[in-house]
Amino acid sequence: MKGLNGNVGNGKYHMTVRMKLKNDEKSDFVKSKRFSSRSEVTQHLRRIKNLINSQQGLIGGERLSWEKVKEFKLDQEQVLGNQHMFRVGNIVDTSFLNFLPKPVVVSPRKEGLTSTGRPQQCHKNVEELVLKYGGEGIYGFELFQYMNSSIKLNYHSVWKTPEGKFVDVTQMGYEGRDYPFHPRPRKGDYLFVPISKHSDDLEIDFGLMKGEGMIVSGNTVSLIGFIDNNEENGLEVKYKFDNRSHFQKVFYICFDLNYSPEKRTLEEESNFRMVG
Repeated sequence: MKGLNGNVGNGKYHMTVRMKLKNDEKSDFVKSKRFSSRSEVTQHLRRIKNLINSQQGLIGGERLSWEKVKEFKLDQEQVLGNQHMFRVGNIVDTSFLNFLPKPVVVSPRKEGLTSTGRPQQCHKNVEELVLKYGGEGIYGFELFQYMNSSIKLNYHSVWKTPEGKFVDVTQMGYEGRDYPFHPRPRKGDYLFVPISKHSDDLEIDFGLMKGEGMIVSGNTVSLIGFIDNNEENGLEVKYKFDNRSHFQKVFYICFDLNYSPEKRTLEEESNFRMVG
């Protein structure tokens, strides 16, 4: 990632990214974010940053400083099914991420009904439990060890219970598929960066990168996505950032505000199942 440019055309201001990839290739990321002026870009950055910061007081919870995050050990079993533990500081430069809200430690539900949330349905799973039992839904990013030498920031939702605990109720895996593993609860505690509460009138949505992942290795962040936006084609690196300031700007630019998010109702079929 060499820099950010602004180009004016047809009355629109485009935030574009110069990539260490194919410079003539335009992506949905570039096409989807259009502003009428440079000042509008600045206002958007400030607005999203202030909203996320103000949400932190509402979310609450005991936080880990990014300095202490270095010592946290991630359980690779969540991903690959082994017992290896990795110290975060051995994989990433946490100072590259410390503009993000301080993370909380999330514990997965391992037994009972609330451990059976449908895979790939984390937002709906959490909304269902909030409707039935109370508490709050929290949007944010799950951190887990990825491919031995990186950490992935995965867009995710967790349940803040009525007692104030942050828990994960969504199974890992894919329904109807045994590869790479069948649906099952996560095994170990992990770090979660809270962004905003689920709300009836506001959603801070990381919309442009849904379905894509942020992979952090050392002091480099890569954004990966499906080749030609087709899951069957596999993954590729779409953007790479080795400058913290550039990554921070793009991170906030990617968020959208949704003042009428679609919400789950109690009439819908449950995402959870009774267990014996």
